[in-house]
Amino acid sequence: MNGETVAPNCILKAGWITQNRVDNRVEPNVNCAIQLLFENEDFVVVNKPSPLPIHPAGRYNRNSLTYILSLAFPEWNLKIIHRIDANTTGIVVLAKNKETAHEIAKQFENHSLQKEYIALVEGVIFEDPFTIQTSISKCKTNAGGREVSERGVKADTVVKVKKRYQNQTLLSITPKSGRTNQIRLHLASIGHPIVGDVGYSDENYFKTNPLTYPDDSLFLHAHRLSFVSKDVSYDFKVVLPEKFN
Repeated sequence: MNGETVAPNCILKAGWITQNRVDNRVEPNVNCAIQLLFENEDFVVVNKPSPLPIHPAGRYNRNSLTYILSLAFPEWNLKIIHRIDANTTGIVVLAKNKETAHEIAKQFENHSLQKEYIALVEGVIFEDPFTIQTSISKCKTNAGGREVSERGVKADTVVKVKKRYQNQTLLSITPKSGRTNQIRLHLASIGHPIVGDVGYSDENYFKTNPLTYPDDSLFLHAHRLSFVSKDVSYDFKVVLPEKFN
């Protein structure tokens, strides 16, 4: 106040000059290499890189998919239909109007659309195919993630083996429910965490680290998505990122 530090209970007088100093905030770096796969009058489909959050949250504001797209295409008033993690790569659909957002979101809710993820996990899995049916808590952890819990919400994940390596397994995954971090949690719960998913393979990691990893380390890819819009069927598929090679 007037160039001096004062106590919070200081009573202001007319004409005094106040100052409030706030440290500069620097958002974590993200990958902006967004690939536009498809666009029509109702929706757009992109191939999201990693790390890149879908929308502003936590430490991220301008470094998010929706904000970057708003700069590139200011004429689009895009609406979020579904989400994938900041460290997950692959297909994301955004609507240009409320009607389309509602139509496609309904298909996510009632699980009438088709989606497939590809994941590389630690260890060799011999059972094939199989379903993981572990419940997931609705409550957030300190880092913002989730935990498996008997008191949680039911979640089903169908797993098929694509290829076995010496110490890893490549999987095709179909989540039959859409819980937060479901695929990552389910695979870690059976002792086969996704390669690069340090937080869900080490119970102590998220106690001192944020949920989003700073680099493209997670081997989880939203590979395929099929849905219907205005009675037209759409089927999108994107190749695996180079890191899978």
